[in-house]
Amino acid sequence: MRAHARQEYIVEEIKKKGGVKVEELAQQLDVSLMTIRRDLQHLSELGWVERCHGGAITRKEETYQKKLEVHREEKKLIARKAIEYVHHGDILFLDAGTTTFEMLDLLEDYADITIVTNDLEMGYRGSKKGMQMILTGGMVQNDIACMTGLITNHSLCNLKYDVAFMGAASVDAKYDVMTPSESKAMYKQLAISNSNYSYLLVDASKFNKKAMVKINNMKCYTGVITNYRFDEEELIRRKQIHIIQA
Repeated sequence: MRAHARQEYIVEEIKKKGGVKVEELAQQLDVSLMTIRRDLQHLSELGWVERCHGGAITRKEETYQKKLEVHREEKKLIARKAIEYVHHGDILFLDAGTTTFEMLDLLEDYADITIVTNDLEMGYRGSKKGMQMILTGGMVQNDIACMTGLITNHSLCNLKYDVAFMGAASVDAKYDVMTPSESKAMYKQLAISNSNYSYLLVDASKFNKKAMVKINNMKCYTGVITNYRFDEEELIRRKQIHIIQA
């Protein structure tokens, strides 16, 4: 198989599965690991994929502005429901993302809360509103204004939160919560473990999809706030998961 055909196959596999492993691709295409690594490097340089240890993840994430425009009404509904779980004086962790971003305007009436976030856009918007903001620091993923890495993880390890409001790239058929990269999975796990309560905010478009890295399962959260409508079979399988319908 020629290089171009291999690379098209790799891109299609990533779109279908949310991510691929070098070893699996080499076996499927009957080529060497080095050949697959060269293909992935080429696709990475073209901006089609992002590399991670042992494989590649999906095409680079959409920009922050584009994400804001997608399913915005649903995100606003979820944000309004999430506000019901905020109390005066709380220390909140707001995960980087556009659904949590929709919570900011609704939090203006809570003058005595503190918001910790790894989202640059959220930090800037909150500070302009006069809100008490703490930014984690870390390596900035410029297109989505998200901070990750060792500095982010160190900050999160040393802070405690009353409530964490978390986002995700997708939720698969087993209700595993997924994200595109290991660095994102790590900071999310730390934020949840350092919170008294945690809520996953996901709109219906995130369900029954895959991404590269598992964060945890939906049952690991205090509650899952969503507009997704579960069918009868799904309702049976979602035991131990507290669903809060937006």
